[in-house]
Amino acid sequence: MVIFLNNYVKKESWIPKDDVVLESAAQDVVKYEKNAYVLAGPGAGKTELLAQKACYLLETNTSTYPARILAISFKKDAAKNLKERVEKRSGKEFANRFVSLTYDSFAKQLMDRFRLAIPEFYRPTPEYEIVNFNRRDVTKLREEAEEPSEGNGWNYYFDYELFAKTYANDRLPLQTDKINSIESWYKFQLWKNYINDKENSMLTFPMISRIVEYLFRSNPKILRAIRATYSHVFLDEFQDTTLIQYDLVRTIFMDSTVSVTAVGDLKQKIMGWAGAMEGVFNQFKEDFKAKEFEMVLNHRSAPNLVRIQTSIINDMMGGSTVISPSDKWKNEKEGICEIWNFAYASEEAKKLAIEIKTWIDQEKLERRDIGILVRQRADMYCDMLIDELSNLGIHSRIEDQWQDLLSENFMKYIIDVFFLATTDRDPNAWSSLISNVLSLRGDNETESYQVEKEINSFIVEFKETLKDETIKVTEKVVEQWLYKILTLIGLDLIKSSYPEYRKGKYLEIKVRQTAEFLFYSYEKHKVWNKAIEDFLGIYSIPIMSIHKSKGLEFESVILLGLEDRAFWNFEDSPDDETFTFFVAMSRAKTRMIFTFCKNRFYGQERSKINVIYQMLENADVKQFDWT
Repeated sequence: MVIFLNNYVKKESWIPKDDVVLESAAQDVVKYEKNAYVLAGPGAGKTELLAQKACYLLETNTSTYPARILAISFKKDAAKNLKERVEKRSGKEFANRFVSLTYDSFAKQLMDRFRLAIPEFYRPTPEYEIVNFNRRDVTKLREEAEEPSEGNGWNYYFDYELFAKTYANDRLPLQTDKINSIESWYKFQLWKNYINDKENSMLTFPMISRIVEYLFRSNPKILRAIRATYSHVFLDEFQDTTLIQYDLVRTIFMDSTVSVTAVGDLKQKIMGWAGAMEGVFNQFKEDFKAKEFEMVLNHRSAPNLVRIQTSIINDMMGGSTVISPSDKWKNEKEGICEIWNFAYASEEAKKLAIEIKTWIDQEKLERRDIGILVRQRADMYCDMLIDELSNLGIHSRIEDQWQDLLSENFMKYIIDVFFLATTDRDPNAWSSLISNVLSLRGDNETESYQVEKEINSFIVEFKETLKDETIKVTEKVVEQWLYKILTLIGLDLIKSSYPEYRKGKYLEIKVRQTAEFLFYSYEKHKVWNKAIEDFLGIYSIPIMSIHKSKGLEFESVILLGLEDRAFWNFEDSPDDETFTFFVAMSRAKTRMIFTFCKNRFYGQERSKINVIYQMLENADVKQFDWT
């Protein structure tokens, strides 16, 4: 839809949307039009900063129509959240020019679009499979691929784990005359085997990014086209960017007129195990001639928690950082941070369950206001706590799978239709559904009547279906209903509009999983409106890994198991593990509880992670023994 000139505002007249108050540095970032990187700690409002900057660029036409703004995030839910926030702040007409993707979906979309321009050796088949590549796959590759000739003097034994992490680190094309080791031989064989030696190519996301980077580096015409598409690019959680992802961004946008803004926090770098690039901010500063900004307000946490976080930051980074809490807090002593020690996991579970019930009953906390975090294996660490909460009538669930599923792009249509079919009236769901369907179909407002009539007719019928007690609800029946909804919306349009659904059976797998989870919720409640709310997690306390909690916040947070065996990699990667710990503690708004259980899994220590306990002691965090 065309935006007319009178819809724009002058730069000097623009103010932050929805009465959001930005700190001084954030205001400068919003209006800065060249390349920049922003160092922003937990609770600084990174997502809001990017949303407000997008609104400024769109509403003042600084991002000149019809150019688009591209935002790249690591997680689907982060990309979705940013898109929704821009739409809420500026409206759909402006937000239609705001594209929010993950690194993986951005690269895949470009590869699918320009596949025929990819040099032949690296060009995947029209239908291809997305796969992972790990240590076990190295063994399989050596069994399937062509073996090197003997007598070259190579050492035939190499580190499978390292190979699985670095197989795509080299830029394409791989030069056959530079194959001088067993590792370089099998890297070449991997590309040859996965792309050319199978009926349908097999690709990992790092391979896709490498292919796309090579495509743009070798094709100036396509490079000019993509640069003309976007006026501005936002890079979120920049500290976790890998070498492969950075190479892609640098090849496409460096030395162009596209303005690039990178936002991140070195203290929250938790993807070192996945190849997060060392010194990425300094490299970006040098390559893009970027200006540095730093945000120093914490809008999330209570003053006492900000004080403790600041102390830990300075212990971690060896500096004298000053972070300030938001002025919304009236008392500088607000905020609780404690370490609770237990002898046995059963005692820990009972105490935590009773305490959580108190928070819910007396403090009126909603279940979603409480976050239970673990370093790993939530199923093992939280099984007793889940049972104890259940005994008190409190449902909790391990969120990892649900979180990924609920962030799927097709989910908004499913949820809105179910809301409308299970309530007498839901104007928000109706408005959201109609708006999203019109946007998907490319229909304008004048054609909305026909769309509304079509959808209303379906919902009336679907409402009767859900009420029909003669229908035996099974997982398969729910799956059939889901396909009816998606067909109403436009199944082919959904597949063509979202790059992750265009190839393979990914959409079918996710629809089947949705049916499984929805049926599970229905079986618990036997009433569809309660089942939908349960499906969304409204009645559940979320339990998740620290990595999954990134970007989230809770009134009260419990990090269960601050112990050596939970942080098992601390000796090899002390910085990464300390940053992971810091991410956990920075999720809390008003209360942060760490637990240690001496006899969990036949014995726990905290000698290896003593540096973490020393930092907590330095910050005057109190310990309590519940034995």
